[in-house]
Amino acid sequence: MNINQVLGGACIGLSIFMAFALPNRDLDTLTCSHSEQECKYQRLSWRPEENTSIPTSNLLGAEVERRKRDDRVTYLLMLYTENDSYVVTYNGTKSRKQYLADRVNSFLENPEDPGFSEQVKEVHIFKWVLIPIIAVFGIGKISNSKKLIKG
Repeated sequence: MNINQVLGGACIGLSIFMAFALPNRDLDTLTCSHSEQECKYQRLSWRPEENTSIPTSNLLGAEVERRKRDDRVTYLLMLYTENDSYVVTYNGTKSRKQYLADRVNSFLENPEDPGFSEQVKEVHIFKWVLIPIIAVFGIGKISNSKKLIKG
């Protein structure tokens, strides 16, 4: 077995893993309820699952926070308590995040509001672009190694 066969097999294995093991999207869910007296968010993605619950009595509000790093600007939906801040989602448009921040603040101001559950989804198109490239590279390496062995 030569290096081309090893590289080719590894690339094909990686592309199969990416296709079946990595999720197709991030799914962030924010649920607030006066009956449960909490707001909780759940993040499902390729990163480890994240679940956080904040009692509504501790929650001060929500806003969209602008962060700039180098030439890139990111908008985050944040929940604030007196002692902490929580990133609810990196995904979605700025206007979607602003809608959710307004929804949280409206919920906190109105004790008659029973609550809500909202989701923000982000589909990973890049995954489906990258998988075929890696697979073709792997097949090429294996094919090339067979030509070298015969020749």
